[in-house]
Amino acid sequence: MTEDKPFGRDATTAALLDAADTLFGEKGPSAVTVREISARANVNHALLHRHFGTKEALLDAIIDKHMNASKAVIEEAAEPDLAIRNLLRYLVSQPAFTRTFAHLILDQRPLSDFVRKNGGTADLAALLHRTGVDEAETRAIAAVVISFALGWTLFRDLARYAASCDDGTEQLDERAITMLTDLMHRAMAGAKIG
Repeated sequence: MTEDKPFGRDATTAALLDAADTLFGEKGPSAVTVREISARANVNHALLHRHFGTKEALLDAIIDKHMNASKAVIEEAAEPDLAIRNLLRYLVSQPAFTRTFAHLILDQRPLSDFVRKNGGTADLAALLHRTGVDEAETRAIAAVVISFALGWTLFRDLARYAASCDDGTEQLDERAITMLTDLMHRAMAGAKIG
C-alpha cells in the first residue's frame, strides 16, 4: 500500500495501474479483487470503477501500457540487434508484465483477450522484414525470438540457481542477448538462402 493517498485523477489512475500491475504479476488477474487493488493503491474501491469501469478494463489498460512501451523500445532501434537488446532489457525491468501473461495463459484465457497482434512482436517482424527477409519468415523468426525473451524473463533466476551459475544477472542478460541475436541472425541467413 502507498503511504499517502493519491490526489487527483492522474495520481489516482497511476496508483491504480501500479497496484494492479504488481498484484496481477504476483497472483494473476483472476485471483486479485478490486478491493485488493484499491487497498494497495490506497484509494476507495469505487474509484477503480470510476476511472476504469471494470477490473478487465484495468487489465486492458495495463497490457496496453506495456505493449506501447515494448513497441517504443523496438521502434527506437535502428536495427534488429538493438531491438532485441532494448526489448529484453525492458522485459527484465518489468517482471510483472511477463508474469501477468503467464498467469493468463495458465488460466487458459483465450489469447485474443490479451494479445495485441499489432504489438512488439509485429514491430520486430517489420524491422526484420526491412533487412530483406521474406515477410512470412520474419513473422516466424520474431515469434521465436519473442518467446525466448519472454521465457528468459520468467525463468532466468530459476535456471541460474539450478545451474549453480555464479554469473550475475546483468552478465547473464548480456549472454542471453548475444544468444538471441545469434539465433536471429542464423534464422535470417537461412531464410535469405532458402
